[in-house]
Amino acid sequence: MTSENGPVSVLLVDFRPVVRAGLGTILDRTDRFSVVGEALDRPSALSMARELHPEAVLTELRSEGLEGLRLVRELREEFPEVAIIILTQSERQRDITDAIAAGANGYLLIDNITEESLPEAINLSMSNISALDSDLVHRLISNLREHTRLSLIDAGALGADLTNWEIEVLQLMASGHVDSEIASSLSISISTVN
Repeated sequence: MTSENGPVSVLLVDFRPVVRAGLGTILDRTDRFSVVGEALDRPSALSMARELHPEAVLTELRSEGLEGLRLVRELREEFPEVAIIILTQSERQRDITDAIAAGANGYLLIDNITEESLPEAINLSMSNISALDSDLVHRLISNLREHTRLSLIDAGALGADLTNWEIEVLQLMASGHVDSEIASSLSISISTVN
C-alpha cells in the first residue's frame, strides 16, 4: 500500500488503544501520512506488515506480548527498506542501544511526541537519518562524557604513563572542548593539542 507520490503508509504497533488513537490523530492531521494498520502484538504486527507493506512502522519497545526488539529484528530482516521508529517510555541507555543495534531507525520518548516531531521523525527515518529524542541524545552525550572522564581518572590511578599536562588535555577533550578551545585554554598551539 505504498505509493511514490501518495501519503506514506504507516503501521502502528502498541497494545494501548489510546496510544494508537493519539498517534493516528497526529498523523491524520497531515496529508503526508496514512495509517494503514494497527497491531497489538508482534505476531499481528508481522502479519500486517506482510499484508500491507507499510513504509514506516511505529512500535512500542516493551509491552506484554510485543517483544519489541525481536519485532524490530524480524521487520528489518524481512523489510530492509521500512523505517522503524521506537515510541516508548523507556529512557534506559541499554534499551536505546539495543533498539538501534536491532535495526530501529529512530527512538522517541512517547511523552515528548508532538504534532511536529512525529512527522519529522518519520521523514528522517525514511531518509536513513536516525531520529532520536533530543532529551535522550543530551543524556547519552553527558553519560559518555562522564564515562570518558572517569576512565581518564581511572587510567591515571592505574599508573598510566601520562604527564599532568596530557591528562589535563584529555580531560578538556572529554568535557567536550574542541582543539582550538583547549589550545587557547592552555596557551599552546592547536598542533600541540593534536
